[in-house]
Amino acid sequence: IAVCVTGFILRASMVPYGLPFMLYEDEPIYLQRAMAFGFGDFDPHYFKKPGFFLYLYFGVYYLGALAQGFQPWVDSWQTVSNQFYLNPSYWVTLGRLTTVAFATGTIGLIFAIGYRLKGLWVAFGASVLMLFHGAHVKYSPIVISDIPAAFAVVLSVWFAFHEFERQRRRVYILLGVALGWVIDLKDY
Repeated sequence: IAVCVTGFILRASMVPYGLPFMLYEDEPIYLQRAMAFGFGDFDPHYFKKPGFFLYLYFGVYYLGALAQGFQPWVDSWQTVSNQFYLNPSYWVTLGRLTTVAFATGTIGLIFAIGYRLKGLWVAFGASVLMLFHGAHVKYSPIVISDIPAAFAVVLSVWFAFHEFERQRRRVYILLGVALGWVIDLKDY
């Protein structure tokens, strides 16, 4: 737990960097495409990233709009969109924190896999390596599909080991869903 908490704090501390600007070149594209779903057209009209990544982040932004008092039965999504364009900091922070949550989950899953395979010290060592892995730390506080895709890959490995031990149909299905998630998050 300490490794996950440390990983979350390390990555979350970098979330406000550069706000209200989006310094990674793809971040505004992903944010705008995900926010556009609020107008009712769920065709992304953008095929450089798989749709699930954009739908996932739209769900986060929709929940964020509800948290800010958006009432879908009264308000127009245009109000939310205007807030985004006037000051994107809130929306960028939501997206970046979602990516940080996936990064933290990846560290936790690596610990769980290591513990299941070789015990506490291997689990601790593997999760500490991921905690300080340069690319993982660098891209964790950015709205980018690589970190959720890495989480889905590690989740697939977790289900594969789980299936190897138990051999249940339910785990086969979960493994297939996780592998499909990998493809739909990252495949071009």
